[in-house]
Amino acid sequence: MRSIFVILLFLVGTIILIAGCTENASTTSVSSANSVRTYNIGDTASDGISSVTVNSMKFISYKDMGKWQSSYEQKFPGGQILLVKISVKNLQRDNKINAPFGVVGDNSGQTYDSQADEMMFSPYFPNTTKFDESNILPGETRVGNEGFVIPITATGLTYRYSMNSGQIAVFNLK
Repeated sequence: MRSIFVILLFLVGTIILIAGCTENASTTSVSSANSVRTYNIGDTASDGISSVTVNSMKFISYKDMGKWQSSYEQKFPGGQILLVKISVKNLQRDNKINAPFGVVGDNSGQTYDSQADEMMFSPYFPNTTKFDESNILPGETRVGNEGFVIPITATGLTYRYSMNSGQIAVFNLK
């Protein structure tokens, strides 16, 4: 009788332990999912430290790049330029913030890093300002373009920006 009681006590304790572990795992995954939020062009994402807005986007064919067309066609065959115009504001009163470049992704899971190449902007697009990723002073808003080389066939594009709090703002580029 005593051994049956010990076995039952052991089983009840094990069930409670398993239920507790399962509940904690669910809570953890829910809270990490809350750190990614989705927005559209024109929306502003804010984490209380900074805010970011995707103002506009436009595609540029290599054919519109004049004498530099062939160099891009050789370096990135089957591609096109995507310019994403963003505004980043430092919402703090006393501290500078870091303003990292974003990343573009497509619905196949492929990601494309920002081409911080000044050459992309100066000779090719003289009226386009490159986004300056250096520290942004308190209260300052910085506006500029990030350039990406993406395949012409890419679909379901999103712009992902990692905010200073760790929150990730995902903008649908439609």
